Amino acid sequence: LDESNWKRVYDIANERLKEEGWYRKVLKEKLNIQRAFLTIEFDEEFSGYDREMFIPTLRIDPWINQIHFPETTQRLEKASGISISGLRDLREAIGKVYEKFRDQGAVSVAISLPPDFVVSPVAKVVAEKIYDDVLSGKPISDGDFLTLRSYLFYTLVEFCKEFNLPFQLMLGVDRRVFKDRDALSTDLNMIKTLRDVLNRYPDVRFDICILNTILLHELTVYAKIFPNCVVSGHWWYTFYPIYIKQMLRERIEMLPIVKTNGFFSDSYYCEWSVAKVRLYLRQLAEAVSYTHLRAHETRHDLVCRLLLE
Repeated sequence: LDESNWKRVYDIANERLKEEGWYRKVLKEKLNIQRAFLTIEFDEEFSGYDREMFIPTLRIDPWINQIHFPETTQRLEKASGISISGLRDLREAIGKVYEKFRDQGAVSVAISLPPDFVVSPVAKVVAEKIYDDVLSGKPISDGDFLTLRSYLFYTLVEFCKEFNLPFQLMLGVDRRVFKDRDALSTDLNMIKTLRDVLNRYPDVRFDICILNTILLHELTVYAKIFPNCVVSGHWWYTFYPIYIKQMLRERIEMLPIVKTNGFFSDSYYCEWSVAKVRLYLRQLAEAVSYTHLRAHETRHDLVCRLLLE
């Protein structure tokens, strides 16, 4: 591709992208992707997409990370049709959105959590006082924000249980590190803080991915010992050959097939998926070759499943 031919390539691509059902040719025919997740914000409308090809996922970041902002409450009121004047109303509004998404075919709930996220049980009366201050416009301390955030996380898990929806957690996102660019950071408690939730809600499936490799082994161990914990990869800054291969080798040796999702990443355009899947399959092949050459059990069941998907 150079100055002499880029315009012709551009024109051909532009025409091809306008073809009816082009995304199906890319995803289904070329990559054998039967259905793809479509993350939808809690106040977005369900319209304009192929329900047979794309599966909705409820994205709820503001309910945890921006719950102290008035705009979050306003958006939730509009999405749920419920006027929020206290914690009880907040819970009812959240439940209403869960119900709406479930009825529209949503199959999971997803959230990205910052590195400093910690969670532990909080008394309802404590959370009520803090949220009353939020609604009245009073500034709350960092400690109160963390307490309210923790209470709401347990609330979200309870609704996941009620509506039988898996909870997808993306750990370690550090927002706006440079201008509008996001990055990652590591807190050694990112995995450990989930112990109580994993024990307390055995009927809720937690699908977890992490943005660093420092805690990768710990996360894999959690997936191994907790029946309701599975792991995914490879998102954002872990989507590089060296890290994909490392994750695959570890998971092939440590986990049964039902505890690991072969491939998980974002794709703003269907064409991105072609390069990402090819890159992933190359690393999968190398990881399997390494395992075989070292005379370890090749785990044919897992390998075949990953290759097919």
